[in-house]
Parts: sequence; C-alpha cells; structure tokens
Amino acid sequence: MGIFDFFTGGSPEKQIVKHGARIRKKDAQAEDRQASAYWLAEDGSLPAIVALLGRFEMTYEHHMKDEAEKEMVADLVKDLGREAVPALEIFLRRCKNFARPLSLLQQIAGKEDAIVVLLELIATEAEKSELKPDKKRQLLITLAEFQDARGEQTAIDMLKDFDEGVRYAAAEVLIGLEETEALRTALLEAVANPQEESNRLRVRIAEVAGGRSWPLGPPGRSAGLSAGLASPRSFMEVCFRRAHSPCQTPASGSAGCGSAHSPPWSCLPGFHLGGSKERG
Repeated sequence: MGIFDFFTGGSPEKQIVKHGARIRKKDAQAEDRQASAYWLAEDGSLPAIVALLGRFEMTYEHHMKDEAEKEMVADLVKDLGREAVPALEIFLRRCKNFARPLSLLQQIAGKEDAIVVLLELIATEAEKSELKPDKKRQLLITLAEFQDARGEQTAIDMLKDFDEGVRYAAAEVLIGLEETEALRTALLEAVANPQEESNRLRVRIAEVAGGRSWPLGPPGRSAGLSAGLASPRSFMEVCFRRAHSPCQTPASGSAGCGSAHSPPWSCLPGFHLGGSKERG
C-alpha cells in the first residue's frame, strides 16, 4: 500500500468496493450513501459506474427518500453521458430491477441501443427456468411499450411459454405492432391451441381479431389451424359472427338467447370470464 492509499483508506479498487457496498446499505446514513454516490460518479471508471448503478437494486423503506436518492443517482449517470453506456449494458445483464437503468440507457444512447439490449435480455431470460417468469414477463411488457417491429419474432416465440402471464404479455407486444401475416397467424394459432386454458388471452385475441376482421381457416390459411381444433375455432367463429348481431347460441333448449352480447362470447356454453373453458 502506498502513502496515497494510507490517507484515502485503500486502493481505488478497494474504494470502489467500499462505496459500492455503502450505496446499497439500507441502514447507512442517507448522507453517507449520497457521498458514496458522488464519489463513484467522480471516479467515472467502468467499475465505479457499475457500482453506482447498484443503488437501483436497493429499495429503502421510506419511499419518498428512496425515490429522491434514485433520482439523484440517475442525474449523476446522465451527467456522465456516453461514458455510462458500457456500465449500463453490463448492469442490465445482471440486475433484477431493470426499468430505470433501461430508461437511462434509452435517454443517453437512444432507442436503438435500448431495443437491442432489451431483446438480448429477453433471450437470456427465455433460457432460464420456467419457474421464474417474472422478469421475462416484465421485459415483454416493456417491449410492448417500444412498439418496435424487431420484437415480433421474440414475441411469437414467447406465445408458447409455460407461464400464462408471459404468453399474455407476448400477445400484447404483437397486438401493438404493425400487422403482418406471421403476426396474425401466430395469434390465431395461439387462440386455437386446444391446450390454451387462459380465458383472458383468448378473449383479448378475439377482441383484436374481431375488430380487425381477420379471416379464419381456409382458404389461404394452413390446414393446421382448423385440423383437430373444432372447439377453439367454433369459439372464435361465434365471437366474430355474432359480435354485432343477435345471438343464436342455444340457451335452455331454445333456438337462441336472442340478444346481442357484449362481449359476444359471453353466452358460449362452458365459457366463463373467471375460469377456463370447460372441456368435454
């Protein structure tokens, strides 16, 4: 240890570790955390900026003070400008709370860089355990806000995810994009999937498909949509055909309930907004 290290409390590397730990320490004095934040920002090295971003991973029990500190850190990062981009990209790949760092990346580097990193993060999460879908779901919700066509294939792939929330978020990504044949096919096949038990996903896709007058089945459609999927197809067809006309669905042995339903699928036997469609 040199004489400089003696007076400053250690080497620059040790100082970064010390201040990085303090900025994430809940029981530290607010003034100490603030001082550490300014020290890390002034250092400006890659490890120091990554350590500074660590403040976003800690949530303080006093909400207003917590938000004020995070805003202070965000301002310090923005003041660093492009120098903060590599640290943001590194931090985003390993953090749990990505919303604010991703927003900072977009503000500093632009939407293009943010989209690339976001798609990379989703791909990384897709390879992880299906039992931990929360971050993947939140990433897709964020992707939907961007409404960028580069997210189309990613969202199509996520329609087959184990988690219902992930599938629903993926559908919202696709619904917000400019319509393509691949997008339309993916959503129709999702709602026609006999293994799909999510009513809210079916209803959401049915609303969009009905509003956009999407065709169902042949001609011009692959046989895969109709083969062996009579019940889901019937559900969709009834939704579209009766969206604006009196319902003819049999009710208690009569010819039809005779009313114009909103939503139009509300009278379908075995279909309830609070649960899955019954299977015979």
